[in-house]
Amino acid sequence: MIPVGILTAAATSSFSFLLDQYPGAAAAYSLRKLRSAYTGAAIRITSTGIGSPSTDIGFVNNVLDVTTLQTFVGANTAVVTTWYDQSGNGNNATNISNIPKIIISGVLQTQNSLPCIKFTNEWLDFITPIGAVNTNISIFMTAKGDSIATPGPILGAQGAPTVFFGYFANTFSDIALGGGLNGTYNFVTTTPVYRNTNFLIYNAIVNSTNYYLYQNNNTFTNSISAAGLSPTSFNSIGRYFNYQSYAKFSEIVIYKSDQTANRTGIINNTNSFYTIF
Repeated sequence: MIPVGILTAAATSSFSFLLDQYPGAAAAYSLRKLRSAYTGAAIRITSTGIGSPSTDIGFVNNVLDVTTLQTFVGANTAVVTTWYDQSGNGNNATNISNIPKIIISGVLQTQNSLPCIKFTNEWLDFITPIGAVNTNISIFMTAKGDSIATPGPILGAQGAPTVFFGYFANTFSDIALGGGLNGTYNFVTTTPVYRNTNFLIYNAIVNSTNYYLYQNNNTFTNSISAAGLSPTSFNSIGRYFNYQSYAKFSEIVIYKSDQTANRTGIINNTNSFYTIF
């Protein structure tokens, strides 16, 4: 178990609220506080202890209150039934089955010594689907895949037509970082080097003409034509069509606008907190 003091000290030095610097997000989910005016909790959890008690877990010094979390759960497992939207739009991500976990048998899930949510064939659904993807949209997803042989961090839609951002793997293809619409795939490469188990900031920006993909500050393609994109909206964290994530998620911020001008600043703010690259 990671000592709470280490988490707090690492997370609060030179703290900068992402959404104060870059406002206007359509939805924002994180285990750090993203907006100084936000007064709600970070997550709602249910413990596997006697009676399966539930509680909201908020922030202390702008990071997840892991002391309260660990005291409440003890040696049990805690599933995250709600990941609260900090944007101010109230579009929380929830689920009542196949629910991701933040504590497993008393062990807090962490990445770079900071708490994260572990998805193992699990997902959370938005109250209101986010999109449409054929209009301006910018996605910043901070996450880590468990294996190159299983679907990794995915933001996606169920049903047809379908859409995804992130990466997945199956027996028929080696899709890496990319986006799929209407049964076709706009993807960076089929080379598995881009489908890895590193802790990364995944980024996609769609405008009226092009679709850009990045990992951290690395551009994987100058542009992919956005001309054929459907109006499909994202409706899930951790699943796309019949694929569910095996990954650790720390943060997802979605803008229904082209954030090209702010992209580097948003990524640098995220990196300064999570120490990814």
